[in-house]
Amino acid sequence: GINAEYGEQYRDHVRPICPPGGGLAAFIGEGIGGMGAALQQTRGFYNKVYEITKEYGGINIMDEVQTGFGRLGSHYWGFEYHGVQPDIITAAKSIGNGFPLAMCATSPEIAEAFANSSLHFNTFCGNALACAAGLASLEAIDEDELQENSDDVGTLFLKRFI
Repeated sequence: GINAEYGEQYRDHVRPICPPGGGLAAFIGEGIGGMGAALQQTRGFYNKVYEITKEYGGINIMDEVQTGFGRLGSHYWGFEYHGVQPDIITAAKSIGNGFPLAMCATSPEIAEAFANSSLHFNTFCGNALACAAGLASLEAIDEDELQENSDDVGTLFLKRFI
């Protein structure tokens, strides 16, 4: 189908710069178009791209800054909509509900690789105020049923305008 075609186009871009099995660092995608919504990926696209990224030695990263935390209504994360499991998930904004906060979630293997290196990839990691803001935001999403509200409002919007 068309998603496989788009995936093969991705391979066509990777092939000249990376040997299969190594050389590609990562693929970064956005679950559902947020600020970069000029190109909305259809279901199946990320499945093919993730496969190709692994074939070329890379990891898959999903940027959930705009779409995470139930904003889609039907799914908590954009990658769930696509049926893929990224190696790294990045998110921000709504996790702090106005408090400057971001997060990165990854597999134990990738976390261990960072822990055993000299790389430093955070500045203010884990301070009590940031953790309290993040926890309060996550609790509000659940307690106020914001994902369900997003689904209801989005469905109503689609019914009235499409």
